[in-house]
Amino acid sequence: MGLPLTVPHRGIETMAIADGLAVVIVDMQKTYVGYTTKQKRERLVQAHRQILEVCAKQNVPVAVLEMDCDGGTIPDLGEMLRQLPRLEFMTKSRADGFWRTFLAHHLYHWKSRELLITGCLASACVRATTEAALFRDFKVRTAETLIADADIHGIEPHSERWYRTNGCLRESSLDALFSN
Repeated sequence: MGLPLTVPHRGIETMAIADGLAVVIVDMQKTYVGYTTKQKRERLVQAHRQILEVCAKQNVPVAVLEMDCDGGTIPDLGEMLRQLPRLEFMTKSRADGFWRTFLAHHLYHWKSRELLITGCLASACVRATTEAALFRDFKVRTAETLIADADIHGIEPHSERWYRTNGCLRESSLDALFSN
């Protein structure tokens, strides 16, 4: 299996990163990741590893949102997360990652106005967080390889339409996800 995200020929270290970009990882917890097929789960984890590698090398801030009743982020991402220079973990109790969390505070502190939103489940918590971000005038981007719904390979058709209609869905390449 190849890499889920296309890597630029010039390498990660020299990629142009959009000004004010932050990554928001939503509910990459065992329960939610476990709803996906094995193949989708492997691609989702590998795509997140690629994203986190860029964040580590380019000092891109990362906010990790975790639903309060379902344990922490999966161990497959734990070591990479701990190596990030700018990282905040937040516990949420609703689908919307902005509701009663300090997510907006951290994003404003980082001077982030553009968000790369990733995680599970695309039609629930990821979408609610994306809607809340758009309402707050953040620009949002994601890719089909970075978000997942339950028991299907990819995201549900109505979710895909929603992300496309709202201008959030980009191609699955590191350049498209991190540059202007």
